[in-house]
Amino acid sequence: MAAGDILDRLPKHSILAALEAAEAAAILAASPTRRFAKGQVLMDMGDEGDSLMIVLSGLTKVSVVTPAGRELTLDYVGVGGLIGELSVLDGAARSARITAVEPTEAVVIYRRDVIPYLEHNGRAALAVIRALCERLRRTNELLETTTTMGLEPKLARGILRLLPAGEAELRLSQGEIANAVALSRENVNRQLREWQDMGFVDLARGRIAVRDRAALQEIADIAE
Repeated sequence: MAAGDILDRLPKHSILAALEAAEAAAILAASPTRRFAKGQVLMDMGDEGDSLMIVLSGLTKVSVVTPAGRELTLDYVGVGGLIGELSVLDGAARSARITAVEPTEAVVIYRRDVIPYLEHNGRAALAVIRALCERLRRTNELLETTTTMGLEPKLARGILRLLPAGEAELRLSQGEIANAVALSRENVNRQLREWQDMGFVDLARGRIAVRDRAALQEIADIAE
């Protein structure tokens, strides 16, 4: 894929958009694009952190696996999002698993290519810092949601947090949502069906469409 085509598919706040066109093209010339099937692992805990990826299409899940073998979902990253940036910055092994929730395409940018630009380009470095801050903020929100709230506000806040910016449809199964907000699938299914009857959401296989965002926000705010 040509560098110009990749840049056209990325939001303006992405790390590549912060570079001059010639700089971005130079990085992309050495950066292959890869396609991943649904369920395929893009990166895993303990892997060498020699590259980051920018999601071009699809959706990925960020999770960790406990010593007991339980998977804990930390975040979902969609188009334009960075994955693997932490290991590229500190050189340590991967601390999380990245899995394709649906067919996904990403551009792979190697540490050896991106670090020199971050060292000399403040805008690009700030783009990475913003991505890290957003990831930390979302993780903090997840911890608050999963440890201190009742079922309805927990689920409402979780759905609103997981919704891609500017969109009203969440492309996740009820099981994936349940895992992300630390609820049982049965409780999530029961509550979503109740909200569907009330006109707040529409349910389809692997998807939830939010019809009344204000109503969900009001439920989410009960916990505050």
